[in-house]
Amino acid sequence: MKPRRGLTLVEILVASGLLIMVGGGLIYAFIQFRRGYEKGEGSAVVLQEAALLLGSLRNDLINAVLDKNAPPGRWQDAALVVTPDRVSFLVFSDDQGRTERVTYAFTPGANGGSISRALGTKTPRPLVQNRVASLAWQLGEETAPGPGSGTRRIWLDLQLTLGGQGRPGLTSRPAIIATKLFPVRLNRQLNGGK
Repeated sequence: MKPRRGLTLVEILVASGLLIMVGGGLIYAFIQFRRGYEKGEGSAVVLQEAALLLGSLRNDLINAVLDKNAPPGRWQDAALVVTPDRVSFLVFSDDQGRTERVTYAFTPGANGGSISRALGTKTPRPLVQNRVASLAWQLGEETAPGPGSGTRRIWLDLQLTLGGQGRPGLTSRPAIIATKLFPVRLNRQLNGGK
């Protein structure tokens, strides 16, 4: 009797079933890896935009100066103008001592709000696009008691939530930022220093 060559139907079905199970597992693993990568990438973009916003705002506040054209007795308007959707103040624009107004504006949107920065009359530059879930900024102030009383200190109190938006199942992780930014030069000027 001659030995048989080839595979039986049962052997082919078992091999096909194993191949389908292994292939399905690999495809599922690839899809999960890709979804995780996209989530991580979205979270990285949120953190980069948050760093860009905070860095720009901090640098501008370091260069902030009092507005000499503000009405007397209205030092708040001479320092920082803060509304729910806008923060505006003067900064040094060159080494000659000229100043320009810098404005940070919040624009709400259906898929998340945006924050832009405009210097003088230049076109606003977006810092955070469609990723702001919530934003609250306000002017804080205090007068120090005790020796040297009358020393005034102001700051920008910022509470911001970025992220949490995205395609269904791929929302980025929200970044919650709560900080106080102190304009050192402004505080010095408010207290009679140069």
